Amino acid sequence: MFTFLNSLFAWALAAAAIPILIHLFTRKKLKIQPFSTLRFLQQMQREKIRQVRLRQWLLLLLRTLAILFLVLAFMRPALRTERGLAGQKARTSAVIVVDNSLAMGQMVRGKSYLTLAKQKGLDVLKTLEIGDEITLIRAAYPAQIVGESVIYDPGRASEWLNQIEQTAADFDTEGVLRLIAQVLQSTHQLNREIYWLSFTEDRALSIPEDTLIVTDSRPLRVFTFDWPEESARNLQITDVRVENQIFDLNKVVEIRVTVANRGEFDDTGRLVHVYLNGKRAAQKQVSVPAGETRTALFRVVPETPGYQKVEARLENDSNPLDNRRFALFSIPETIQLAIIGGSPEERLYVRLALQPEDGIRHFQVVEKDARLAETLNLSQFDGLILCNMPSFSTEFGRKLEKFLQAGGGVVVFLGDDVDLRNYNDRLFQRFELGKIVGTVGEMNADRPVLRFGKINDSHPIFKDIFETTSGNGAPRIDTPAFTFAVSVLPDVETNVIIQYSNQRPFLLEKRVGEGRLLVFTTSANAAWSDFPYKGIFAPLVHRTARYVAGRGELQGGLVTAGRPATIRLRGGPWKQFSIRDPEQRIYRVAPQVKEGAYVLTLDQTWKLGFYDVYADSVLKYVLAVNFPAAEQANLSDAISMLQQVFGDGRVVQLPATQDLSTALKRLRYGQEIWKLFAILALLMLILESLLIHESKDEKGEPQHVATHA
Repeated sequence: MFTFLNSLFAWALAAAAIPILIHLFTRKKLKIQPFSTLRFLQQMQREKIRQVRLRQWLLLLLRTLAILFLVLAFMRPALRTERGLAGQKARTSAVIVVDNSLAMGQMVRGKSYLTLAKQKGLDVLKTLEIGDEITLIRAAYPAQIVGESVIYDPGRASEWLNQIEQTAADFDTEGVLRLIAQVLQSTHQLNREIYWLSFTEDRALSIPEDTLIVTDSRPLRVFTFDWPEESARNLQITDVRVENQIFDLNKVVEIRVTVANRGEFDDTGRLVHVYLNGKRAAQKQVSVPAGETRTALFRVVPETPGYQKVEARLENDSNPLDNRRFALFSIPETIQLAIIGGSPEERLYVRLALQPEDGIRHFQVVEKDARLAETLNLSQFDGLILCNMPSFSTEFGRKLEKFLQAGGGVVVFLGDDVDLRNYNDRLFQRFELGKIVGTVGEMNADRPVLRFGKINDSHPIFKDIFETTSGNGAPRIDTPAFTFAVSVLPDVETNVIIQYSNQRPFLLEKRVGEGRLLVFTTSANAAWSDFPYKGIFAPLVHRTARYVAGRGELQGGLVTAGRPATIRLRGGPWKQFSIRDPEQRIYRVAPQVKEGAYVLTLDQTWKLGFYDVYADSVLKYVLAVNFPAAEQANLSDAISMLQQVFGDGRVVQLPATQDLSTALKRLRYGQEIWKLFAILALLMLILESLLIHESKDEKGEPQHVATHA
């Protein structure tokens, strides 16, 4: 089969018409010269004209063919043949996809899957020659081209291949396919080969809808390898969850660790260790049947304030990368809190409820009048308590949302001066809490209309602070009597912590970005109820404030290995920012300033563990990086995916133990013949030159004459 490797030059074939056009537009008109009528001269004239015309047609043909053959040479014509012809073999464009994702860390006979895949990649490079186009792609998220975009020396490609490192990220299917599509679009080689070097051919790989894989008449082969199956034992920590609670020093924190058995054998009596700030705090044995998961509960006791780094660790097995998982929580020494609202008398009960508890000072409290709310810099506080704010302006509502999105906490009490219509629009509907539908009772009335109804006693603010009844274990609470209340219809995603006896919400909770918003549908003074006088008031207000603002200025987050992390730091000003990675390497980063916050982007998250972020040498943020727990959970046929993307007849599975050189020799074919066309073009030009030279050697230039009888 005949094909062209560089059809972009096809437009130049039109240049073959240039000699013809020149011939047509430069034809000399016959000059009429009167003669005496001599028959002999007329006969000589006719013979001469025939010779001239024949020579002109030959020159025209040679010039046209010279241009035609030259253009065809630039188009790189090639013959596809299984046996090949004597001469130059067609060049090959090879894409080598090296899977360095989490699953490739599994060990087999003392070597990781990645090591064996790289060895196979070196075997592939030995079959290529200098001048072939080589592209190396590392497949762990985010997929990247390794080294130069195109490498023409197999020896240089081998050096880059050996530099590919094991990561804990997952396989970036979409990124790999996009990079392959780019290579196939840009190459003009006759033979195109893709080598899919992954030991986990049954991994679930989804096909992006807009991924374009170029297909045309040129040969394309996708090589996968039938690796020998190896039975393995592999437990995996898929989750470490710190129970939702208010954290205190020297008090128990519950941690749940989930272990999955991804191996083929039941596993019994495996030790799981839990470390807190680098020290082993608890351990427990777990037994997990093949293909199942188990959860173990651990209890640890933090002894120092600040960041609390939790690590769950399994004993080593066939894949040590998935034996560790990380989590974070924090215990700030103090919480910066602002009480904003009406008169000092209206803030009195809230202020008293925030007094030191058990001699421990949890809050640094600042009181501000509601009229100054718009002028406050909210970023200097960890939490806000709004008491009887008459209304929310557009500007303050925007600042409040930004504060919540950044991780701040807000507690809202209603009051006598509240504009319910404004609250409905600017608070309840803006933050999707629900809708105010009316009121119940009268202020300062003698007769109560509501009491407490259902209470979510499993919520963290109730943990370990109330006595329980001997019957059903529910908390024993001296319920307040309410003479007036606001009736709210909650949103379906709003958490109702306490209800009134009429099943309307008394205390609602909503997550807004990284922060929490809690709203009491009553006031913090005695005009609406006797709530401020009850024993529940002080601990409920105190723990609610700690719950919404308990992170203090200690910020942290979780991210999956390989994914970029965006870190926002509020406060400052700071001059220098640095990051210490899990291997204790420290490097500086340059932040961007957006909306009053320092924004840092961390791209290198391939290592598992904690990344500490410093501003002017002070720890300001901790990031915990974990492997993707779903990496091996959902399995499907990757061979089918490759056949669907590249075509059924183009995917070739080779035995991993077969000699690669012999197998590829039978499949590779192609002969470039551009040199032949270049030689033909040169031959046409030589013949054209000889013909012109012969013409000039004749007596004078051929004259175009005509007799005039």
